[in-house]
Amino acid sequence: MEKPNFYGIMPANVRYDKNLKPMEKILYTEITALSNKEGYCFASNSYFGELYEVNKKTVSAWVNNLEKQGYIKIVLIYKQGTKEITERRIYINQKVSPINKNVDTYPQKDGEVFIKKSIGYPQKNEDPIHKKVEDNNTRLILQDDVVNNNINITQKENDVTETKEQQHQVFVLNLAKKEMSKLCNNQFAVETVLMAYRNKIQSLYKFLGKEKFLETFEKIHESSYLKEQSKNTGQFFNWLFSSKKENFLNVFNDTYADNDKKPSAIDEAITVFVEPDKNNFDFSMWED
Repeated sequence: MEKPNFYGIMPANVRYDKNLKPMEKILYTEITALSNKEGYCFASNSYFGELYEVNKKTVSAWVNNLEKQGYIKIVLIYKQGTKEITERRIYINQKVSPINKNVDTYPQKDGEVFIKKSIGYPQKNEDPIHKKVEDNNTRLILQDDVVNNNINITQKENDVTETKEQQHQVFVLNLAKKEMSKLCNNQFAVETVLMAYRNKIQSLYKFLGKEKFLETFEKIHESSYLKEQSKNTGQFFNWLFSSKKENFLNVFNDTYADNDKKPSAIDEAITVFVEPDKNNFDFSMWED
């Protein structure tokens, strides 16, 4: 499946909400981007499942939690006079700033019946993907990246004031994103890893300092093997930032296996790319 490349927005209150899993935050961003044209998103669970390579039941759980936390509203459209569902519409809730003026409105057309969704909704034809969805391309960005990426997005969240600490965290993530992008041209993979390991990256930056942090990335560039491995989408970065193995520090200290040998225990260190396994992931790194 072709990876999306339009821009979505992740407001600060979504980004720092501990009640949301990393992939739920990314899914929220995807929904904001898909809502730009019509004011709502009509993509199905099957579409998102194919996009993120997960079961649609997993997507359903993500969607349900986003609704439970008040970030989205879901409306089912029934064929007039029947119980047949023709479309699901996901609206960005007023809890966060809408992407455009249409986001929080529920336009009704002749022949359509709007019903608020209940958790565990049915949808016919295996969650059919609306034809228009295939033309929608989205890409995740941090809202604070707008200026650095020369993206002309004027709408900012009004009810959240970024603290100096949060601004510093954004600076570190932007710095890491810049260095990771030099190694991997798959921006979707880079941004997903940034979300999954944001606290670990912050911890490494604090421990090493800016100079040594950047020096570590330079050492990756100098190693023909590591530079080649970094092209393998998220697997290399999962190995690099895994909380079970201090491989980032091993690279800085030149204590990893090189000379065309794969890094020590790289297969053991790789976590599930889109949804880390609770048994193999140190969730203490998530605490802000």
